[in-house]
Amino acid sequence: MEKQKFKEQKAITLIALVITIVVLIILAAISIGAIFGENGLLVKAQLSAFATEMKQIEENVHLRQAEIQANKLSRGGRDRII
Repeated sequence: MEKQKFKEQKAITLIALVITIVVLIILAAISIGAIFGENGLLVKAQLSAFATEMKQIEENVHLRQAEIQANKLSRGGRDRII
């Protein structure tokens, strides 16, 4: 009787282990897809970095234009640009 009970406990433990491994494999597959997929986190991060760089360039252009305009005004409207 005790041997049969021990075998049943082993079987339940083995089934629980297999189910746990299957669940972990499914979660890993979903995570890998979310990170490395076509619209994954890495792609979104690269696009965000590119957009940030473009905005910085745009801001630098506007600042340079404002600087040129300020230089023109400070020289009494002359068109000399440094």
